[in-house]
Amino acid sequence: MKRILLPMLVFVTLIILVVCQTKLSVSDLSPSASAFVSDSSPQMEKVTLRVLAAASLTESLKEIADNYKRENPSIDFELNFAGTQALVSQIEQGVDADVFLSANMKYMTEMKDKGYVEDYSMFVANELVIVYYYKAKLSGLEDLVKTGVTLAIADESVPVGQYTLQMLHKIESSGNFPKGYKDNFMGNVRSKEMDVKSVEQKVQLGEVDAGIVYKSDAAAADQRKVKTINIPKKYNVIAEYPVAVLRGSAHKDASKAFVDYLLSNAGMAVMEKYGFQAALK
Repeated sequence: MKRILLPMLVFVTLIILVVCQTKLSVSDLSPSASAFVSDSSPQMEKVTLRVLAAASLTESLKEIADNYKRENPSIDFELNFAGTQALVSQIEQGVDADVFLSANMKYMTEMKDKGYVEDYSMFVANELVIVYYYKAKLSGLEDLVKTGVTLAIADESVPVGQYTLQMLHKIESSGNFPKGYKDNFMGNVRSKEMDVKSVEQKVQLGEVDAGIVYKSDAAAADQRKVKTINIPKKYNVIAEYPVAVLRGSAHKDASKAFVDYLLSNAGMAVMEKYGFQAALK
């Protein structure tokens, strides 16, 4: 029995010595080797992109941002939605932001001329529609000037408000409606709002009979409370949405990558789902 145990004890002892000699702590390694062992897969730096976007992009851009975050876990977003004129004011006051999406060319061109953006890309297009409270008895443009009809529109400082005035000019000059259409229309306006979402809300709550908004906002409204009437193309106005990385962005590479995603097939698929059109070329 002793003859069998002795060789086994010697063998086990040798194994223990080999293990002890080869088992090194990280602190025993050279600096370069230590770094390799302790940090073989460094984490990506977390980046928060601050995006200033026209209010009409609220639902669509939130979905795109969520999709982008799932594919790029190191990216987070702070999304600020408002009337484009309010966003421009924030930029001029020095707000810390990375990407700007405007609801018209006028404000984006102004931002480029003043040096706040280097360049911009055409993103999507939109068009105007009539939305009306489900209890109102309306069927077309001619009903908006009837006595007793109440309307909400956006202020003329807001892109959709400017487009509404352009629409009225087209209707007035067409000769297809009674003279004084614009004056009668404006006489029925009870509220001028500072963004398109506020116009939509006025209608949805039944505070007014109808309003002029973008097609995308009508699609996002509560369909139980809000009905939509399309405006004929000859009277309609196409809204163009450019996008740009702001010159003062602290994360230009990440911002440019996000803008590229917006312009990709994946981004456009979401925008079309919300009623937007491909940008005019």
